[in-house]
Amino acid sequence: MKQKDQNIKKRTAARTLPLRDGGVFSWRFVAVLSLMGCIAIEILFNLLPVDHDTLLLFWFYPASLLLVAQLYFNLRFAKHFEIKLLLAFLAWSCTTVVLNFRRAQLVDSYGWFASACTTIFLCFSLPYAFTKDGAKRVITLLAITTVVSVTLLSVLSLIAVYATDIAAKVPSVFEGIGITAGRLGIDTHPNRSATGLAAAVILAGYLIAQTKQAWRRIAWALCGVICFVPLALTVSRTAIIAAGIGVGFEVFLALQVSLQEKMRAALRWVLSTLAACLVIVALYQGATMVGQASNDMIARLEPVAIAQAQQSTDTQETEVPAALESGDSVFVPRDLSDADSLNGRTDIWLGVWNGLLENPKILAFGTGPMVAGELMIPYFPVGSPLGLFHNSLLGTLVSFGVVGLLFVLAFLVLVAVSAFKLSFGNLKSAETLAVRMLPAMLLFAVAEGMMEDFLFAYGSLNIVWIWLMIAAGFVLRMGKQEPETIEDAAKL
Repeated sequence: MKQKDQNIKKRTAARTLPLRDGGVFSWRFVAVLSLMGCIAIEILFNLLPVDHDTLLLFWFYPASLLLVAQLYFNLRFAKHFEIKLLLAFLAWSCTTVVLNFRRAQLVDSYGWFASACTTIFLCFSLPYAFTKDGAKRVITLLAITTVVSVTLLSVLSLIAVYATDIAAKVPSVFEGIGITAGRLGIDTHPNRSATGLAAAVILAGYLIAQTKQAWRRIAWALCGVICFVPLALTVSRTAIIAAGIGVGFEVFLALQVSLQEKMRAALRWVLSTLAACLVIVALYQGATMVGQASNDMIARLEPVAIAQAQQSTDTQETEVPAALESGDSVFVPRDLSDADSLNGRTDIWLGVWNGLLENPKILAFGTGPMVAGELMIPYFPVGSPLGLFHNSLLGTLVSFGVVGLLFVLAFLVLVAVSAFKLSFGNLKSAETLAVRMLPAMLLFAVAEGMMEDFLFAYGSLNIVWIWLMIAAGFVLRMGKQEPETIEDAAKL
């Protein structure tokens, strides 16, 4: 019996000091390093010579399998309902591929499968490998990784926009970064480019609340501003509004703490809610103001840049950049005049729904994630982006049928309930303020997921899916009790 108690103490101590257990060969250390790499490379992949899908298959995906094996055998984490739910969703998703294509080997040939395993086993499950205090430190480390990576990308993007002569000297770094048709693009599309920028703005708020040192707060605030400028230039209204929702939620919680001794609860709630709404409006209007200021700056810089480029052509026989000659770098604001149709999204959703009614088999078994958009193309409105559902739940329904959608909805409801309890359980606590702010990332990710195809059925990793699962795992982990005695630990 004494030997059993000693073994339990060792296991409990391993949970308390996870990264020191085994040094650099600790599976926890490998998992944290892998997720940090996953975040950084997903943000900076267009600047690197290695494709991020290659790293997904040969680093992040194997690391996720390593982590889930350790969690299953050492910590028995599969006993938790949310883990069972996600495993059931993954099993059903793979079943839909087999039912539709009659080839089981096609499951792991999809980039979606490796992405789903990475988000479920590495992103979502990582907090379960630590105590609550350890999970807090890990989440802070992941937030720092995100903000620093996005800040670096933002600086390079601003150089590409405002210092074209420098960007032209290093085409391998700045290729594909610039304003086209009035919108800043960093990778495949401005809407995708904006997601990492918006996430960093929200996480900067979390890091400001997490630290007590003034210089660090100033540094994180500066990073948030730097990331907001290129976000404004992407003119991605969904990302800007989603960032506003996340920051507004953080402001709401911060005011609940700071005003608790100055006014009654009812008035505090009214002022906090009003301030949160004003933040959303301010960020949206601020994005337009940033774009207009950008036009003024480019108008002053372009004549000098054109003159320098023309002088260069006389000596080096190079061409003047087309963007400088055509004025393609001009920011073009977008208003909310098409809000009634969500920029044509409602027509897409109605067309796809009609297609599902004509093909009820899809409602039962789905189509599989990689061909869902292609099969629904005949039902897309003329002139709309073909194959893009612009809604993650609709994409999940088409890909995995009603059963798959129910799994996802159950998971989102479970996370929402836990997030509400975490954020509003102790509104007056200044010590837990940063932790209670993390559900802001859930609000951001869900807002993005309702307007784009980033979640659950997406063909590859993206920062929205990654941070939805990180935040969801952390929120649910914080709702679990820690073992306080040897008898409690023995039950784990």
